[in-house]
Amino acid sequence: MRAPLLLLAPVLALLACAGAKPKPAGSPALLSQALQVARQDLTQVALRLEGEVQHPGEAVLESATWELVSDGQVVQRGETKLDVALKPGAATRFSLPVERTYVQGPEALQALSQKSGQLLLALRGTLQVRSAGSVQPLPFAASRAVRTPRLPTVRVERLDAARYGPEEVTLTVGLGVDNPNPFPLRLSGLTWALGVAGKGLADGNALQHDTVAAASTGVYDVEASLTKETYGADVRPLTRKGALPYALKGTLSGEGFQVPYALAGEVKLGGSR
Repeated sequence: MRAPLLLLAPVLALLACAGAKPKPAGSPALLSQALQVARQDLTQVALRLEGEVQHPGEAVLESATWELVSDGQVVQRGETKLDVALKPGAATRFSLPVERTYVQGPEALQALSQKSGQLLLALRGTLQVRSAGSVQPLPFAASRAVRTPRLPTVRVERLDAARYGPEEVTLTVGLGVDNPNPFPLRLSGLTWALGVAGKGLADGNALQHDTVAAASTGVYDVEASLTKETYGADVRPLTRKGALPYALKGTLSGEGFQVPYALAGEVKLGGSR
């Protein structure tokens, strides 16, 4: 009986090998990685991880699970499909785009705005490489310093008071919006309320969607007439003075932020026109 059993042994071994899953032909390697900043604004950032992967056998870089780290804190997590075919033994380039919020809310933006210098962003996680039916994890981590986002400020860029008679003065205020960031700033509104000598005169919204270029100032004019109809009977003694005390307040709004402002001073009355 031993002879038949000995004859069956090789056959059983071959059947066992046929049923086993093929093993990956080696392990993947991350040859290079670099984090690029494609776009940044006050609260959002578009990053791109560029790198090269090598595998000794036929393989596919299927996806990446990742974490976005801002100022030492994990602020976003996600998974991105890649589907990059890897040629055996060759260095293959891949690109992992991530566009997410990197500032978590108005309070965090306000705190960052008080700082100066740079902010460290990092993208870390695991690349999923499939070879011979198995998935092989390949860790990655890359960082890049960006300018710390800073909130815009509102100031008086220009001011004019033109007198057209004893009971008529036109006030023109150029509100300057300073963008201290190295990227454009998108605005959605600039409300204002103007008062003269402690009494409200006029209010409104100076803009409807605009963009201030990087490291630049946008100027938005507001105008109000000081007359008996708009101010009352006190207009004549007020216009006899050489200067008018004014107060201007409102809110600057944009994508992800609101900045209240309050300005005050005196404007000299110009000659009759």
